[in-house]
Amino acid sequence: MYQYLPLEEREAGVTYAFITDNDLRYLVKFTPATYQFSTVCQSCQSIYEVRFEKDFEGKSSPDRQVQETIVEILREFVGNYRCPLIYTCDSLDNREMCRVRLFQQWFDEYAGDAYQHDYRVFESEDYNLAIGIIAFSWDINFREYFAQLDIM
Repeated sequence: MYQYLPLEEREAGVTYAFITDNDLRYLVKFTPATYQFSTVCQSCQSIYEVRFEKDFEGKSSPDRQVQETIVEILREFVGNYRCPLIYTCDSLDNREMCRVRLFQQWFDEYAGDAYQHDYRVFESEDYNLAIGIIAFSWDINFREYFAQLDIM
């Protein structure tokens, strides 16, 4: 695992950064996800969206430490904020299901009994969205989150 640190913490969210052995910089961003839910969903108000960004041009080669670092950042964030996470995989590059499978693989490998995870695919004429949610296993509102999504 690589060392990481939060770059910014503010109302708009939290950003973590880490640099690989090959000097490639990655960002993991958490922002409030209330815009993705109907306004009547009170339990949805504490959900954060997570995004990963490469902060470099070009391609990277597979690096297990990147995966381990991202998973540890997810754990730390959820542990500190005690909140569910939502992620969105769009079909602009036709790789949305590859990303969903990656989340599922990470979940299967690292989550144990502490968390629950599921996803839905929303289809339109122009594109598809795969949306996944990760929450604590004790979160009784987990299924409600999907019902309250305000997508498309």
